[in-house]
Amino acid sequence: MRSSSGPSNGARKVNTAPVSVSVGHTASAGSVGTDAPGASIVVTGASGSGKTTYCQQVIAAAKAARWRIAGILSPPRFEHGRKTGIFAVDLASGTTRLLASCLPDEISGMRFGKWGFDADALAWGNRLLLNLPACDLLVVDEIGPMEFDLQQGWPACFDAIL
Repeated sequence: MRSSSGPSNGARKVNTAPVSVSVGHTASAGSVGTDAPGASIVVTGASGSGKTTYCQQVIAAAKAARWRIAGILSPPRFEHGRKTGIFAVDLASGTTRLLASCLPDEISGMRFGKWGFDADALAWGNRLLLNLPACDLLVVDEIGPMEFDLQQGWPACFDAIL
């Protein structure tokens, strides 16, 4: 899957590495039906490969089917065609926070690679994941080395998805 062309204020480099979808049944972005209650879908891929875009498509299909949706989506922020930030969106309420930035001095929190992470946004997201409303679709966009290796980032995601 390719990611979108990006904002109109500049061209965006698109990573053409494939997105991998691992499911216990057949699933696609346009079809949210499942024959397995509690089934999990794991979407993996390199940075820029379209994981968040795929999640957005699944969320749109779930909304069209009137599913209750909860969790966190982490769409990027682009400036002049360059990814400069990551938002965290509460899918139940629509509340959006700036989670991370690679711009110098924008966020003074924890550093991971080129990214500075806002400690308050991380705490907010973890509280959200520990207090999820009833839902038909739970999305946790962005689980990676911070969670698996460092037990930082969204560690509450493990309780939410297990």
